Amino acid sequence: MKRGVPDGRVAGDDERGRPTVGLEISQSKYLSAKADEPQMHAILTVRVDGTAGGGGAGPVLAQVLAVDCSSSMAWPEEKFRHAKRAAVAALRILPDGTPFAVVRGTEEATMVYPAALETQDTTVMARADARQRAAAEKAVSRLIEGGGTRISAWLDLCRDLLTEQDAPIGHVLLLTDGKNQHDEQGPLEEVLEACAGRFVCDAWGIGDGWEGRGLLKITRRLHGSAASVREDSALPGEYERLMHRLLTKSVPELVISVRPMAGVAVRYLKQVFPTEAELPCGAGEEGDGTRRFVTRAWGDETRRYQLCLAADPAGRGLGEDLQLAVVAADMPGGEGVRLPTPLACVVHWTDDQEPSRHTDV
Repeated sequence: MKRGVPDGRVAGDDERGRPTVGLEISQSKYLSAKADEPQMHAILTVRVDGTAGGGGAGPVLAQVLAVDCSSSMAWPEEKFRHAKRAAVAALRILPDGTPFAVVRGTEEATMVYPAALETQDTTVMARADARQRAAAEKAVSRLIEGGGTRISAWLDLCRDLLTEQDAPIGHVLLLTDGKNQHDEQGPLEEVLEACAGRFVCDAWGIGDGWEGRGLLKITRRLHGSAASVREDSALPGEYERLMHRLLTKSVPELVISVRPMAGVAVRYLKQVFPTEAELPCGAGEEGDGTRRFVTRAWGDETRRYQLCLAADPAGRGLGEDLQLAVVAADMPGGEGVRLPTPLACVVHWTDDQEPSRHTDV
């Protein structure tokens, strides 16, 4: 059973040319009242249209390049050389005016460009132009390897840097072999929780033996991807595609809110298409149990989410549709985006086992 407002349209000529958010719920409403732990599963489809050519110069991206300079990058020797070449390839393609910084990553994180003087704020980033890019390339060429690896420290510094920027989309590119050997000194889970929703993080695995499991955990949590780029000649093209993907996302953030009815609990909401991803969650401001899930950086695209609700049939009537929760998609501020009408997730309690065996998910 599918229900929704496919395009979230609002009448009126003044709405034309604005990005549109659509919301749809697909579910089977029948649940057995005799189940030990009844759970309702539904698929939410969220679609954004009309971001391309929506007026203005588009969103501004703030970029941090985090280069792994740990001892594990020293062998084979071309590994560290590839990492620096990847950073240079990225720097050369940064659009003019983009706030950017280069971070040296070991067991600590140090901003090597722009180099902060003692009297300067260490969260100040450079603005890309020909002079700044050339100076940053020289800083990258002077990087040396040595030390441990604690990616949580790198992400923590990236968060500090990007929090101070007014760009709607923050992005971190990790250039690393993925050997996160010293993160027991820093709580990676806590840092990921603090960074979630603040920026998008992608990773390029450097070297033939790069370790993908840890990088995938990081990039999925931060709505990015991890991939290997082995040929130097492919680096500019790969980064250009990455930049294009980010710069076409003119809706920097959408929040999916789930307001449960009394006696209903929100178990989880997770992205299942086009990639699997966890979503940062916070309580709503209404004090009614609403859970708010942050999604980042939208262009013209469709994403699907699996919603799980737990409900107690005790005292509820059989044979009628009852509302379990109200689902809404919102954009903080809401300016310039047409939003959909909130939708209800419903349940139909039954003592007939047959309908409850079927699912629409």
